[in-house]
Amino acid sequence: MLAVGVKSIEVDFANGEIFEIIDEQKNIVAVAQAKVSSNTISKNAKQHNLEIANASDIVIL
Repeated sequence: MLAVGVKSIEVDFANGEIFEIIDEQKNIVAVAQAKVSSNTISKNAKQHNLEIANASDIVIL
């Protein structure tokens, strides 16, 4: 999962923490382990190669 695809961050999280991925209707569609903090994502949101979660660390619900 890349930072460029994130539309908003609703809850702060640290590197290594589990976070929820929600759709536009606010449904939880997956959970993932963060490779970077929410603060880092916010500061670098337009960076095309910033990986925030690896595919092996994402669980689709």
